[in-house]
Amino acid sequence: MENFTSKLENKLTGGVPGGMKGLKNFIYDIRECKSKEGEKARVNKELANIRKNFKGEGKSILKTDKQLDGYQKKKYVSKLVYIYLLGYPVDFGYIEAVSLISSSKYSEKHVGYLFVSVVLNEEHELIRLLVQSMKKDLIDYNETNVCLALNCIANVGGPEVAESLGDDVYRLLTASDSNAFVKKKAALALLRLYRKYPQVLDVKQWSGQIIALLNERDLGVLTSSLTLVHALAADEYDTYEPCVAVAIHRLKNIIMEREDLNGYVYYKVPAPWIQVKILRLIQTYPPPTDAAVKEELRFCLDRILAKNDLVKIVQTNNCRQSVLFEAMNTVIHLQTEAKLTEMAVDILGRYMTVRETNTRYMALDIMCNLCSLEIAKKGIIKHQPNIIQALKFERDISVRRRALDLLFKMCGPENAVTIITALVGFLEHAEYIIREEMVLRIAILAETEARDYSFYVDVILNLTRVAGDYVSLEVWQRVIQIITNRQDVQEYACRVCFQALSSPPVHETMVKVGSYLLGEFGHLIANTPASSPWNQFETLKTLYLTVSPEAKAILLSTFAKYMNLFPELKPTITQLFKSDLISKNHNPELQQRAIEYLMLGTIVNEDLLQAVLEEMPPYPERDSTILAKLHAKENFVTDKTWGQSKGRNAAKSTALTVTDANDSAVTTNNNQPQSQNAPQVDLLNMDDPTVPVAPGGIVLGFDGPAPTAPSAGSEPYLKSVVMATGSILFEDSRIRIMVKDEYKTSQGRLALYYFNKTSSTFVNTRTRVHSEAPESSGLSVEAKPCPPVVAPGQQVFQVFQFQCTNIYMKPPLMTLLFEANGAPQSLVIRLPVYIAQFLNPFSMDKAQFGSRWQALGGPQLEAQVVFSPTAGLTPAMCKQQLSTLKLTVLDGVDPNNDNIVAAGVIMSTVGQVGVLVRLEPNAQTQKWRLTCRGSKPLFAGSLAVVLHSFL
Repeated sequence: MENFTSKLENKLTGGVPGGMKGLKNFIYDIRECKSKEGEKARVNKELANIRKNFKGEGKSILKTDKQLDGYQKKKYVSKLVYIYLLGYPVDFGYIEAVSLISSSKYSEKHVGYLFVSVVLNEEHELIRLLVQSMKKDLIDYNETNVCLALNCIANVGGPEVAESLGDDVYRLLTASDSNAFVKKKAALALLRLYRKYPQVLDVKQWSGQIIALLNERDLGVLTSSLTLVHALAADEYDTYEPCVAVAIHRLKNIIMEREDLNGYVYYKVPAPWIQVKILRLIQTYPPPTDAAVKEELRFCLDRILAKNDLVKIVQTNNCRQSVLFEAMNTVIHLQTEAKLTEMAVDILGRYMTVRETNTRYMALDIMCNLCSLEIAKKGIIKHQPNIIQALKFERDISVRRRALDLLFKMCGPENAVTIITALVGFLEHAEYIIREEMVLRIAILAETEARDYSFYVDVILNLTRVAGDYVSLEVWQRVIQIITNRQDVQEYACRVCFQALSSPPVHETMVKVGSYLLGEFGHLIANTPASSPWNQFETLKTLYLTVSPEAKAILLSTFAKYMNLFPELKPTITQLFKSDLISKNHNPELQQRAIEYLMLGTIVNEDLLQAVLEEMPPYPERDSTILAKLHAKENFVTDKTWGQSKGRNAAKSTALTVTDANDSAVTTNNNQPQSQNAPQVDLLNMDDPTVPVAPGGIVLGFDGPAPTAPSAGSEPYLKSVVMATGSILFEDSRIRIMVKDEYKTSQGRLALYYFNKTSSTFVNTRTRVHSEAPESSGLSVEAKPCPPVVAPGQQVFQVFQFQCTNIYMKPPLMTLLFEANGAPQSLVIRLPVYIAQFLNPFSMDKAQFGSRWQALGGPQLEAQVVFSPTAGLTPAMCKQQLSTLKLTVLDGVDPNNDNIVAAGVIMSTVGQVGVLVRLEPNAQTQKWRLTCRGSKPLFAGSLAVVLHSFL
């Protein structure tokens, strides 16, 4: 507190020892207070004195002049600022503080601006009165006044300030006669205004001069300008793309020390913070295609990676490594630099063995990102023993977590057994906080990477033995799914489970898994004396009293199955169901289940018993809930660059084919094909869309059957809404639904307006949003509740928020339920949230389009549709529709003038996905061919479906 008040005293008094003695005395009195009550009493006394003086009643006011002079106002306003910073409310003195801003004295103007910056906020009504004063100071020749105004704008801002003074701040930033000190403050002030009110500033028109700031000789101005350019480039993607070449050239000059770096060399590293900012800016855009620019960047990265030696001075190592690790991220972004990637892997391998914990952590973290490059995986696998050692013996849990992530991402068929065995061995000694996550990861690796399914069964059962409390519902149900669908492991799994159940202690999860499998496939091992039907039954019966009601329910089902599998056990099991222990159980679920099984066993018709208790059929193939749960626990797909994928299994899905009524087909393939022997299924319909789940599964609202298609008459409105030619989403004699939406990057917001056209009141109104197909899991939805009552002629609205998290093929469906005149009404409509809504335009020249088209030519990244165009469809209309869908139509790029090509970037949480489109009309066959290519698998197929449906 003493340090803080001393600094504040110097700030308020300007550091002048004799200045404002009243303020100094007041601060001294506050510091001498022995209690909170004493401090509060002293503050209240001072506030009363200041209020009297502002009203002209104080003793210090001259009898001939009842107005305070500038010095007195400054003194009292400074006290108010200090009181406010102590946490006490200040509700007067605003006018006096504002009047100080118009003073010609710097000390008074400074205190006035300080009060406004600290006490007021952008919504305060007095801010509007300050606009003219700040504008006057911005054009003042006195640079100190200009800086005071810029400081205030950056701290307070406001929509009126941005609209009125944004151009003046931009002028100060780009003016050739502005001092470097002023330019730095102007850049930060403009950045603050843009972040708060981007729609007010015309940043597209300013791009040329703002990019030119990257050539500023003053490195302080360059630092501030890089922050501003990075923020603008994230939103105005194509407008600011020329900044990449300028930034790379400036980076080379700094590394080579071709300019004066006096004061900007930190521990012998030239301007490390500027190097990091430039490298991050480069990662915002796709790798440069110009040969000269690319060679410059390669040279810079090579020089940075070459300086990797560790020294005894910790600050020097930290400084070098901050630039080094960012350079490695840039190498990952480039994806094709084999030499640089090899250098990065070798450096990180050495860093994993150093003493500094932070260095080891960063080395493992960057290696996790490098796993997205195939050219780096072989080098990383060489360091596998050190990574396993880090997982087992590191003292810091954060380092162990990174080692776990790295082992998960580097695991493949060739090293799966080694890694999984190491993870299971470490599980017994791992902290409880990470055991559940480890179990999930081990289960995924055992399923997707192990070549032998008996090994998979051993791993899961070993997990149950070692960490049964952390084997979640998804994990043990998943092993049942796979064993049920694989006949070659059913006998082995039953034998292993029976051995585990016969060797106490037995974990309850093992009881659930074992009893279920024995009930289905116990006959496969019944031919040996050790696992005869009687032994199986007695073993399970012994375990019945020791488990929870959930496990008991599964055991009862197993006993019922035994009546069908082993007729010799039927009388004994019937007596067991009649016993008081089961038939009179206090749990109603168990009691009902036992009675129903008993009645089923006493039915004379054996055919009916066999039909009801026959073996469960194979489960249908669906996405793994284990992988979905891991996605939910952590966002381990962290792609922030154009066309880069850092997450394991980021596109973990099978080939997708969509066929329309015109015999056109869209076909895309995954770049990581799954094993045909690994069915992706869910047990007991666990991803039932009628079950409310967290946002991301696109299931919100009430329970009920999920519709499969929109209501009749709703689809014709959809195209007009998406193409921005209409705002009505649906209308009939009951209701009119209108829509307003907006999208920015990967997020969107949509408002539905429900208008009651009838003379009856709608009551019990509610909505539910759900996915029509599993492919829609790449869109997360959050919805505010729908107003439950809509009076006749009344209009209410409901707001939905969307986020594109990954690939999805169809927009979600929304069910609207309400009651009118006591009769239930329902309506199903498709929400106009196609993946094309998250497109951003992207322009390029002929050379860039050709090179990127060739680079994305792999079968996994392309989708084609051949279709017959609707009557009257012309190339000009196609161009207009593509532009409406936020694609940039590139005229004169394709060698065939009849073809239409376009480009864009799909914004999603897994990264910015570049997409290219080519439409080829064929006049002879009257067929058109639509080809889409994307920098990530399946995105092209999703976009092709959307474009085809609207062309």
